[in-house]
Amino acid sequence: TKVANLTLTIPAPPNVAQAQPEPPASLKPPIGPPIPAPPILSSAQNQGFDLRLELMSGFASDVITTLGTRPDAEVGYDAWETSEPPTLSGTVAVYFEHEDWDDNSGRYNTDYQPVLKVGETRTWRMVVFTDKPGAKMRLSWDDAIGQLPKDTMFSFRRADTDSDWQDMRAVREVELTADSRLTKIPLEVRATRFEMSPPRDVSIVAGE
Repeated sequence: TKVANLTLTIPAPPNVAQAQPEPPASLKPPIGPPIPAPPILSSAQNQGFDLRLELMSGFASDVITTLGTRPDAEVGYDAWETSEPPTLSGTVAVYFEHEDWDDNSGRYNTDYQPVLKVGETRTWRMVVFTDKPGAKMRLSWDDAIGQLPKDTMFSFRRADTDSDWQDMRAVREVELTADSRLTKIPLEVRATRFEMSPPRDVSIVAGE
């Protein structure tokens, strides 16, 4: 006897997902290269910066004086300011002297101002002090300048002379000498934020 063709169907268990048939390649839409995720733009400059100054000599140093910006800081006195420690005998110090802060007038170890907007300029005024005549001092910001935002220009100058502003990225320290028994040298630091333009397309033309 002949047996007719039989089709045997075995149902899959209910806990097994049914596989979908793979469509033929001719029906698949073309797939381009994966689209990279958009770059994450750093907002560090919008959170502020810290510029730490280091004053050193052969007999003493002051390496924690800091100026900078914060979103919630004020041009005048605010909660970010910390007082300058008492000045000892035979020492050097760099601090922000604010006699214009009314009830909060005095010497400060930090001075924070609001975050700079594009096109805005801020200035900080500080004093380098020593009570040793003829003392040789070096004020440096070399360790801090590399961490500062690239869209901000930093300059400094002595405020008691007719000196020009100098780029703090090019000149990273300054030598100072005491000229009296009690020496106070006023300095200014200026920060200007500018708009950074994205790089333009560059075309290269082969030479002859």
